[in-house]
Amino acid sequence: MRSEIKNPSDTVTYLNLTLWRGIVAGIIFIEFILFISWVDFARLIQTIKSWPGLYGLQILVGTCCTASLLAFLFGSRYTDDQMRPVVDWILILRRPVPFLLLHTALLIGIIILTAVVAEGSEVYKKNFLRYASGWLLLVGSMFVVNTIPFLGKEVWFGVLRGGWDVFVTACIVGFFVCAIMLAYPTWWILNGSTLFGVKVVLRLLVTDLLYQPENAIIGTPNYSVEIVCACGGIEGIGLSLVFLSTYLWLYRHNLLFPRSFLLLPIAISLMWLLNVARIVGLVLIGSNKDSWISPDGFHAQAGWFGFLIIHLGIVVITRYSTFFSVNTEHSMIPLFNMAEVAFLSPALALISLAMLSPLFGDGLDWLYPLRVITVALLLYILRRHYRQVLRYTWSWESVGVGIAVFILWLALEPLVNLSESGESLRNQISQLSTTWLIFWLFFRVVGSSITVPLAEELAFRGFLTRRLIAGDFQSVPSGTYSTLSFLLSSLLFGLVHGRWFAGTLAGMAYALTLYRRRELMDAVLAHAVTNFLLACYILLTGRWSLWS
Repeated sequence: MRSEIKNPSDTVTYLNLTLWRGIVAGIIFIEFILFISWVDFARLIQTIKSWPGLYGLQILVGTCCTASLLAFLFGSRYTDDQMRPVVDWILILRRPVPFLLLHTALLIGIIILTAVVAEGSEVYKKNFLRYASGWLLLVGSMFVVNTIPFLGKEVWFGVLRGGWDVFVTACIVGFFVCAIMLAYPTWWILNGSTLFGVKVVLRLLVTDLLYQPENAIIGTPNYSVEIVCACGGIEGIGLSLVFLSTYLWLYRHNLLFPRSFLLLPIAISLMWLLNVARIVGLVLIGSNKDSWISPDGFHAQAGWFGFLIIHLGIVVITRYSTFFSVNTEHSMIPLFNMAEVAFLSPALALISLAMLSPLFGDGLDWLYPLRVITVALLLYILRRHYRQVLRYTWSWESVGVGIAVFILWLALEPLVNLSESGESLRNQISQLSTTWLIFWLFFRVVGSSITVPLAEELAFRGFLTRRLIAGDFQSVPSGTYSTLSFLLSSLLFGLVHGRWFAGTLAGMAYALTLYRRRELMDAVLAHAVTNFLLACYILLTGRWSLWS
């Protein structure tokens, strides 16, 4: 790889830039492993929950994230000539000495403040905002400093073009959005309306209604629920607003305004009705002792199914409705082309069946063999659509990335508390006969090592990374890099997996594997190696929570 440093006096000239990046990655990885080994996260989480200014911290974090996203999307204000001095000053940190000095200083500050936060002393509680803001500033600065050796001038030009006026405006918008979403004291209004709606419906369905409005409890003598905080539907409404705002922005040229803004109150009303129906269904299922549906599974998944149905319905209606759409000839335009269906349907089938499994009880995923068979059939039927991007090739680097992600996944596992679900899975497996145990484990290993990597990589690295670059994703060569598509596709990959942080880092690693040779099979191979090693580790150690 040709070095990007052109000045012979630069320190990086004596190390190759690729070697220096490898050293930086190694330093970050070692420090991260040592850090998570040192911090008592269970105690830290309890301390965080007792923070007197927790909601203020959430608003602060949400404001920064929202502002950064808006500034990134609505930026592009200055020319390269205006930004070049600033970018050159930033990229001085690609040299070893300045990078190590600043990196070490930030690391020491983070360690000191983390120790203070974890201790949860009275001095800290009295100066919460000062310590919390300082900790956030140090962590954010560390993230920026650590990414500089890996990013070129083009990326920093794009980030910095937004200008301070755009960023300040974005901060104001982000603050009000996050403040509204985190206004817990006002949630009683929504919770009260939800409680009333559930009461009206249940009176028509049950004869022995249990209703205690002063305690926000409703149900039957056999099964009742307490409607507090998020149960009122605020999370679903917030997620709906985020989805529709993004949809309206991305398709603003195809929609008619201001009438398309009517979609927002329509979606909010539908989400409220959905939440009422979900709670009613939960009470009915819980009251029926002979029900084959798990109340906990229904409670966890019904909201997601409803959310997807409502918002996919809104997308379809706006595509074909002359009231919302600019183009009045949508009846002649297919909603999806066959290539999109081919790349997305295996992953969608995987996710849909995974969401159905908890309805039949916690622990053992009884539908996993069906999941493997369904995805395998789809991959076989649609195989001709993958010929251009899914060639039969491999590389040792892909194997190495798969091993590294496996190690990272295990290292981050202490951050996830799934011991109860792991114990439930262990108990159900111990009750299986030898034949059924071999049958289930065979499909579990084959599925996680073959069908899952193929389905997920086709969707995230084969489709999404290209779709975020251009509407016609097939016109974008496989492995084409874009900062936005790299970050967003990796984040979405992490959110699909229960361990969102580890999943996001894994998604980044698989994407970088794809970018190296522009071969999608490299990402598939790395993903398969990770999952196969995890399966072997689980079978050897019995840590079933890794499959929870």
